[in-house]
Amino acid sequence: HMTCFCNAPASTLPQLVPPEPLRIRAIPPQLSDLARLLGLSNMGGDMMMRADLRLSQVLPDMPPDSWMRTTLSATMPRLQLPRHLPFGPGPLISATLQLSLFARVFPITDPKRLIAAIRQAMASFAQTTLPAARPLLAMVTPDFLRLTDAARITLTLRKQGLCPLALSGVDPQFSLGEGLAEPRETYTGAMHAAVRISSQPIQPFAMTPAQVRLAAHFAGMAGLPMAHEPLNLPPASDPSFPTAAQALIRALSAIPMPPLPLSPDKLLEMAGVLEAIDTIKEAFGQDALEPTGTTRINAMLRYVERLTLPRLGPAVFLNEQIALLPPFDMVETGAMAARSSSATLAASMTGGVPNLAFAPALDAINALIATMSNALGMNPLGPCTACEFPIDNFLPAA
Repeated sequence: HMTCFCNAPASTLPQLVPPEPLRIRAIPPQLSDLARLLGLSNMGGDMMMRADLRLSQVLPDMPPDSWMRTTLSATMPRLQLPRHLPFGPGPLISATLQLSLFARVFPITDPKRLIAAIRQAMASFAQTTLPAARPLLAMVTPDFLRLTDAARITLTLRKQGLCPLALSGVDPQFSLGEGLAEPRETYTGAMHAAVRISSQPIQPFAMTPAQVRLAAHFAGMAGLPMAHEPLNLPPASDPSFPTAAQALIRALSAIPMPPLPLSPDKLLEMAGVLEAIDTIKEAFGQDALEPTGTTRINAMLRYVERLTLPRLGPAVFLNEQIALLPPFDMVETGAMAARSSSATLAASMTGGVPNLAFAPALDAINALIATMSNALGMNPLGPCTACEFPIDNFLPAA
């Protein structure tokens, strides 16, 4: 594992800062309403493809607490469950899934090298990258936040088949590059379809609140079948998994967190800015933060502000309920994992796990790695040819 930021091209970070203060118009409500109406028209008339209908047919109508009690009582009748079961898949499973994600970058199963890697990452970022990255934090202004929101809605619309930059006649490059249909025809067809669907009788949302919570519960366990692999644990379906996972977590909880040159919150703040910049450029082009780009964006917003859209009917709000559901395959995978891992589920529901002092730091570093990779087009971590922060320097003395 190489966790230094020596590979990060720090000199390119100041280039991400706009050359002039941003001036972005208020986002007209028509922009988000357009996405809602287009999403409705894309739903079409095939009601059997609706996720709520599919899930309501396969999920029992009971909240996660009742489902877990019934399942565990059937598979482990002598098990004494607490009066109040924890929310979600329970602390043991939640901690294991989190550690499995951390293990993609950090040596989780080697406590000494884990802390050394955290210190290596923090020290190298603080000394090589942070000075160049500080101006990015000053970018967070109301105009920048409006631009980020406009970018997110624009990307949603493009996924739905309509680019607002092309619809407004400002910039056809994204519509042409992604092979989208003629924007005016797409817009007109979508609005007619939305009116038609909204005027027709429509089957109401098919799931009860208990089923919605159960779907989220199962989706939270979708990663459980593979979580053991990077942690050198037995599979979650193996009865020995809970004991092994608890032993690993106890060992990791005993690791004291060393003083760090930066707070995890500061790293998360930096990651948020980089993610927003990447989103803005994906939506509006590489010059989106320059005057040429903001001129196009403001022209698009002015055009959208003049649109007269159909009234949002009940079908729109139904479609938004459906969109909040987790993907069907995640629910299905998690449900299968839960049923095949009753001993693990029981251990997660009946026992707590100690806090991991290093978890906030790893969350923040992983977020920063992901956002820097997207914003810079390269992994900011090593391997580097001549590391100024070799991990051996951060290991405890023998």
